[in-house]
Amino acid sequence: MTLLLVGPATLCVYISYTLGWPIWLLVLAAAIGLAEIVIGLRFAFILPAIALDNFQGPKLAWEQTRSTVLRIMGVIALSSLPINCGTSIVRRAESSTKQIQALIVLGLADLLLMFLSLVVSSGAVAICYRFRMGSQSVGLPLSADVAPVHDRL
Repeated sequence: MTLLLVGPATLCVYISYTLGWPIWLLVLAAAIGLAEIVIGLRFAFILPAIALDNFQGPKLAWEQTRSTVLRIMGVIALSSLPINCGTSIVRRAESSTKQIQALIVLGLADLLLMFLSLVVSSGAVAICYRFRMGSQSVGLPLSADVAPVHDRL
């Protein structure tokens, strides 16, 4: 699925590289890439549905994310923002140090932040799935303090 989503934009960038970087091809690659991101987010609920043994096909996952793509994108961006800021600080420190011990420690910190970013993004999608699907996602009722948020999503 990832190859199908990322392949066309990557192919456009490669063709642009071989032709000497014409601007129109880079703009086409950016437009295709944006469309691929939106399409990828429309299938964001596939993994949480599989984890909860509720997966009923990609068509249902497509329908479940109707009118929620920007919300999912916002939740992922806002939940990953502090981690990405920390990653930026660690990478800047990596580029300015010459000591091997410091590079090892900063490299491990960078790796930890990368895995933390992946976990937070996956958790953000799972929370979006939970709020969008409500009590039917796991068969449990939502608590009273969460129900109003569910209505807005």
